[in-house]
Amino acid sequence: MKAIIVGGGIAGLATAIGLINKGMEVEVYESAAAFKPVGAAILLAPNGLEVLRQLSGELLDEVMDRGGRIDQMLLTTYQGKRLGGSMAKEGKHSCAIHRADLIDILKSRIPANALHVGKSFESYQENPDHTIQVHFEDGSHAQGDFLVGTDGIKSQVRQQMLGDLPYRYSGQTCWRAIVPYQLPSNYQNTFVEAWGKTRGLRVGFGAVNPQDVYFFATYFTEPNGQDNRANLKDHLMNLYQDFMPVVTDFLQVTPVEAILRNDIYDLVPIHQWYHKQTVLVGDAAHATTPNMGQGGNQALESAWVLSQCINTKANLSESFAQYQQMRVKKAHKIVSNSWKISQMVNLRGGLLRGLRNKAIQMVPDKVSQASLRKVYALDYKFE
Repeated sequence: MKAIIVGGGIAGLATAIGLINKGMEVEVYESAAAFKPVGAAILLAPNGLEVLRQLSGELLDEVMDRGGRIDQMLLTTYQGKRLGGSMAKEGKHSCAIHRADLIDILKSRIPANALHVGKSFESYQENPDHTIQVHFEDGSHAQGDFLVGTDGIKSQVRQQMLGDLPYRYSGQTCWRAIVPYQLPSNYQNTFVEAWGKTRGLRVGFGAVNPQDVYFFATYFTEPNGQDNRANLKDHLMNLYQDFMPVVTDFLQVTPVEAILRNDIYDLVPIHQWYHKQTVLVGDAAHATTPNMGQGGNQALESAWVLSQCINTKANLSESFAQYQQMRVKKAHKIVSNSWKISQMVNLRGGLLRGLRNKAIQMVPDKVSQASLRKVYALDYKFE
């Protein structure tokens, strides 16, 4: 059985590895000229790391070697006052890693001749012999037994399968970068998210290795804004000037050319992830805002579950239905909860934000831990 995978990001590469582990043939097609990551870094949570272990113990080891171990998640005010957080228990740590490093590690587990770049998806067609043919904009095509759309929130595979679907703008734009900066000792092995005193204003940061820090910074604003590179650093320094010194310190040394800007959207939850010989994985199926740090981790979960559900002796539709049934409830819950967090960050007025902070502080640690256990659990039962 052969899979045609459209999209060479985390979801596509992880799906390929899972299917290869099942003895299947795969071909991965990426529209860009190289397998390059979108974004600066990713926080792999315990569920994402466990998926990597399931795919390959060596894969997990290499990720941990090249990334920064995170043992504490900390939510604070912009001045550093603790609002909430969690410590890793029973080895359930996280890992912050360059997206480029993660892509390289995943790509290395796939035969080079199965990886194709510069292939922009155009359309697919289902053939009478139950094969599927995928056409690319350069006039070439590929044929296999089924198609996996892992081409992101703006998936063209999903577009053909389901038509136009609505996106939601969170109200926030986001700047991200990886900075050559060593965090003070009190921030070692910690990922911090600090909420500011105006709408949508926050910063998250953690070390991806001993020499580099990843940060994201959000702000409530209209979509489709443009940065003036000449004064971008001054703009960010002004926006975040009231944050604790570590934030202004790493912003000050951030190379302006390293800063990426993206508006934050998600995909209104959909309940159909497959049709006949085509199935969606990752952001193509369940794009979420990044407020729970679960976008890439949920993509990994879906990639792994799909590969486990596909049975070469069973009807593909039955395998796809099992995958969707197993994943849709949890994925939609993540999308919903993450959206609610973005709206909490967007609260208007200092009084409301103050009440929000007090409410967060009042949540017992055991309640927070129980919630996280549900997010991190991989309680799927495969036949």
